[in-house]
Amino acid sequence: MPTAAHHILIVDDNPGDLALTTEAFKECEFDADFSYAMTGSDAIALLTRTGEHAKSVKPLPHLIILDLNLPNRNGLEVLTFIKSSPELQKIPTVILSTSGRISDIKQSYGLNANEYLIKPRRWSQLLSLIRPLRKFLNGSTLPNPE
Repeated sequence: MPTAAHHILIVDDNPGDLALTTEAFKECEFDADFSYAMTGSDAIALLTRTGEHAKSVKPLPHLIILDLNLPNRNGLEVLTFIKSSPELQKIPTVILSTSGRISDIKQSYGLNANEYLIKPRRWSQLLSLIRPLRKFLNGSTLPNPE
């Protein structure tokens, strides 16, 4: 079976949101495979290949979709970790959160999030948010995260 052109990590503690986000990427015809983390700590372990992910053979993601409201370590802590790591900081990281608080938005951009999106209530709106993310994968030349 051929491998997908890109690898996307979705970090969200809501299984329904994980499924919807994945389906939106597929509906928008992304050539990607997916990894998932449901806690901030698991996201960091996956990215650093520690703990249960120590033997992972998957490449680092080409794009990270990150919720802010996570157990263990919240999304801002995960974003801080990603953007302070020389190995990870170049991976485009998009916040996808229910929070529309200005403080969350400013803090996310201050921590070098590439984009901040508020989770919509309707499927068509989610597709409208996901479609432009193709530029991070298909229209941009990205540094190889490996």
